[in-house]
Amino acid sequence: MDFLIDIIDTCVKWIPGWIVNPSHIRAFYAESLFIIPLMPLLGFLINGFFRDKISRGASGLVASLAAFASFLWAVLCFHACRGHLPEFDHGAGYLHRMLSTEPLHKVYGTWFDTGTFSCAFGLYMDQLSGVMALVVTGVGTLIHVYSMGYMAHDKAFARYFAYLNLFLFSMLVLILADNLVLTFVGWEGVGLCSYLLIGFWYEDGEKAAAGMKAFIFNRVGDLGFLLGIFTLVAAFGTANYYAAPHALGSYTLPVVAPHKSFVKDSSKEEGKREVVMMPDAPGLIDYADGLKLMGNADAKVPLGYKADGGNFDLSKTAGAKVFPAGWTVGFAISLACLLLFIGACGKSAQLPLYAWLPDAMAGPTPVSALIHAATMVTAGVYMLARLHALYLFSSATMDVVAIVGGTTAIFAALIGLTQTDIKKVLAYSTVSQLGYMFLGAGVGAFALAIFHVVTHALFKALLFLGSGSVIHAMSGEQDMRKMGGLRKKLPITFWTMVIGALALGGIVPFAGYWSKDAILANVLAKAMETHETSYWVLYLFACVGAFCTAFYTARLIGLTFFGECRASDEVKAHIHESPPSMTVPLIVLAVLSVIGGWWLHNDLISFLNFGEISQNAENEHVEWINLICTLAASFGGAGLGILLYISKVFVPKPEESKNPLVRLSFNKFYIEAFYDRGVTGFFSIFAEALHLFVDVLLIDFLLVNGVGKLVRGLGGALRKTQTGLINVYATGILVGALAILFYLLKG
Repeated sequence: MDFLIDIIDTCVKWIPGWIVNPSHIRAFYAESLFIIPLMPLLGFLINGFFRDKISRGASGLVASLAAFASFLWAVLCFHACRGHLPEFDHGAGYLHRMLSTEPLHKVYGTWFDTGTFSCAFGLYMDQLSGVMALVVTGVGTLIHVYSMGYMAHDKAFARYFAYLNLFLFSMLVLILADNLVLTFVGWEGVGLCSYLLIGFWYEDGEKAAAGMKAFIFNRVGDLGFLLGIFTLVAAFGTANYYAAPHALGSYTLPVVAPHKSFVKDSSKEEGKREVVMMPDAPGLIDYADGLKLMGNADAKVPLGYKADGGNFDLSKTAGAKVFPAGWTVGFAISLACLLLFIGACGKSAQLPLYAWLPDAMAGPTPVSALIHAATMVTAGVYMLARLHALYLFSSATMDVVAIVGGTTAIFAALIGLTQTDIKKVLAYSTVSQLGYMFLGAGVGAFALAIFHVVTHALFKALLFLGSGSVIHAMSGEQDMRKMGGLRKKLPITFWTMVIGALALGGIVPFAGYWSKDAILANVLAKAMETHETSYWVLYLFACVGAFCTAFYTARLIGLTFFGECRASDEVKAHIHESPPSMTVPLIVLAVLSVIGGWWLHNDLISFLNFGEISQNAENEHVEWINLICTLAASFGGAGLGILLYISKVFVPKPEESKNPLVRLSFNKFYIEAFYDRGVTGFFSIFAEALHLFVDVLLIDFLLVNGVGKLVRGLGGALRKTQTGLINVYATGILVGALAILFYLLKG
C-alpha cells in the first residue's frame, strides 16, 4: 500500500499545491466529495436527455470522461484523507483521530426531520470507502472504454451509456453515504440499474424475464435490509455511521472518538471514577465503540440504557417502547445484523438468494464485468465491513455469515464444473468468490474480505471482458463446445484471459492467491482456536472450492482456446481480434491481476485498520498447513483441468451424462428449477386466487358492480311508484298520514 501511495503522490505533484495540500485545505476536499458521484450523474443526464442529438462517438466519450473524472477526483480525495494509521493509546483507552488520518466527512443539509429522528444528506470517505471508490471508478472507467468497442453497433448506444453512468452514480452514493438511509438509496439505485441493464435488450422476452428475476430476488433481500435499518434506528435513535463533523470538531484540530475519562466521586477511595465520554450526536459505530469501552463485549445492557456518569445515553430512543421487555442492546444488534445480512445475501447472491445472478448474464457482457463481478455484487461485503463494529457484538450472526459464505463458495463452485456457457461459468465463479468474501468476514477478517473484493474486481472484470472479446469474435456464440482453437486468432484475448484464469485459480503469485489464501488461513486459525467442528468443515469446503475453481477455470481456457475450432464455417470466417478500445482495458487489467495481490497484500490490511479479532493466522504452523492445502487444491485442480481439457481437449456433453453427480451439477442441484417451478408456481396460483377472490369477487362483483346493481335495482323499484295516477298518489298520502298519526298516538 505504501508503494501505491508513493505512486499517487508522484501523479499529483504536477497539480497546483492549493489543490493537493490536505494539511491546508482538508475542508475543501470534504466539501467537494459530491463531485465524485456528480460526474457520472451528469454523464447520465447528458446521454439520457440528449441521446437523439449527439453522435454515438460523443455519447461514449461523454460517459467515459465522466467515469474518468470521477476516478481522478476520488484519487485526490483519497490522497487527502489517507495519512498515517490511527494510533491507539492503550493507557488512555481511546483512539485519537489525528489530523493526518481524519476522514473526509461533509453533511450538506438535512434530508428529513421527524422530530425524534433526522436524516442528513452527507458523504464520508475513510480508508474503506476510499479504496472502494477507487475500485469502482477505476475499473468502471476501463469498462466504459471497453464498451465503446463492444457496443459499437448497438442501436441503443446512448441509452446503454446513460444506464452505465447512472449505475456508477448509484454505487458511489452507496459507498460514500454517511448513514444507512442514504446507503439504502444507493442500494436501491444499483438494483434499479441492474434491472435496466440485465434487461437492456428487452425485445427478447428471455432477457426481459432475467431482469425481472433479478429485481424480485433483490426485493426479498431489501425487505430484510429495511427491517435491519428500522431495528438499529429504534435501538440507537440514529442511522448515521459516525457523529457529524460539527459535533466532532474542526478540520484544523485533532478529533477525539469515544473515550474514557474521569469524574469526581467522593464514594471512591481515589476520589474519582472512570466514565465513557461520547461525541455529541454519536453514530452507530460510536455507540459500538462506547459499549466496548464500558466493557460490554456482548452489549448486555437493556434497551434505553443510560450510563451512570459520562454521556452514553440511549434513554431517548424508541427501543424500550417498540421491542418486548427484557430485550438487550446486544440482542437488538444481533437481530439488526441478521436482517441486514439478508439484504446482503440478495445483493451479493448468496444462498438462498443467489439464483438471479447467473441469469443476469443475459445483459451485455461489459455489464456483467462492471455490475455482476466487480462492483454491485460486492455491496453486501462492503456493508458488513462498514458495520463490522456492530457485527463483532454478535458471535451467532458472525457464525451465520461464515456458514452461508462457506456453503455458497463450494455450492457454486460445484455447479461451475459442468456449465457450458462461458459467461455462466464465470457467473457461478462470481457467486463462489463472493462466498469466500463472506466466509472471511464471518471469521472476523473483514480487511481480508475487502482485499479479496479488490483483487476479485481486477481478475473477474478481466475474465468477463475477455469472454466478451471471445463472444464478439464468435458472432455472439457463448457455448464453449462450439469454440476451440482461438488462441492463435485472438492472441491478446488469449494471454490476458490466461492471466485472469491463473489469478482466479489461486495460482502463485497472481492476485487471487494472496487474498484467498489469507482468508483460508484465517478460517483454519479460527478452527484451531475454537476447536469447533463447523469451522473445520468450512475450511474443508473452502479447500474443495479452491480445487473446483482451478479445475473449471482450466476447463474454460481449454475449451475456448485449445484444440480445433468447432464453430461453423460462417462464424470461422469472421473470427478476429477485438479493436484496441477492447484490448487495451484487457491489458491494463491483466497487469493489475499479475501484480495487484503482491502489491497490496502487505499493507492493505493494516491500512484498512479494522482491528479484527486475532486469529493467530500468522502462526507458523497455520501458515504451513494452509499453504500446503491451498497449493495442493489450486495446482491439483488446474493440473486435472489441463489434463482433460488442454492436453486432449475433451468436449463435454453433461446433459447426456449418466453420472448422477454430473447431472446434479449441470442441473444446478435442481434448486433453480425448484424456484422456477415450485416457488414461482405457488405464487402464481396464490396470485390467481387473490385475483379471483379480491379483484373479481370482492371488488368487481360485490363492491363496484354490486353497488351499481343495488342502486339500479332500488331506482327501478322507486320508478314504479311514479305512475301518474291520482288515486295511487292519494292512497300514498293516506298511508303516510295514518303512519304519522299512529306514531304520534303511540308516543
